[in-house]
Amino acid sequence: MIQLRVREVAERRGVTTIKALAEVASLAYDTASDLWHGRMLRVDRAVLFRVCHALYCTPGDLLTMPAEDEHAGNHNAEPVLAA
Repeated sequence: MIQLRVREVAERRGVTTIKALAEVASLAYDTASDLWHGRMLRVDRAVLFRVCHALYCTPGDLLTMPAEDEHAGNHNAEPVLAA
């Protein structure tokens, strides 16, 4: 499952609280909190843009996939690639 690293990236950029993230990214506090704690199941592209713009980063900095050995029961699965 893809994991959010918003808090980690924000803290490296000097944004150390949820309130500060909400302010610099022009987000509602609840949205910033869900991002901060990695609780969001879906991230709106506009929200992702605001966070990236505020933290001077790319979506790839905020989203990460666990290493192959962390996939439970999926060790033999072939990746699906678009043609």
